[in-house]
Amino acid sequence: MWCYQVTETYIASSDAARNFEVANLSLGLCHAGVAKPGFFLLKDAVVELKQGSNEVSLILNHEYEVHESVEVAGAAQQVSPEQTAH
Repeated sequence: MWCYQVTETYIASSDAARNFEVANLSLGLCHAGVAKPGFFLLKDAVVELKQGSNEVSLILNHEYEVHESVEVAGAAQQVSPEQTAH
């Protein structure tokens, strides 16, 4: 997880319960981001920090790929322009 305000960047790692804490941030807007293997990158989530303790939830979406294949088998039939019926 990272958070930046104007010219300062803060980096934090989550614990086993996925909680993290960033101390000494200034009040106001903070741009946050999260990177975790197997998940889409979350970047530039804008968080407004107010006086006192601030709780923020950041939700990551799983990266995934759908792998499908289709086999088509059959013989091609020639089409005759003179033939009008099936």
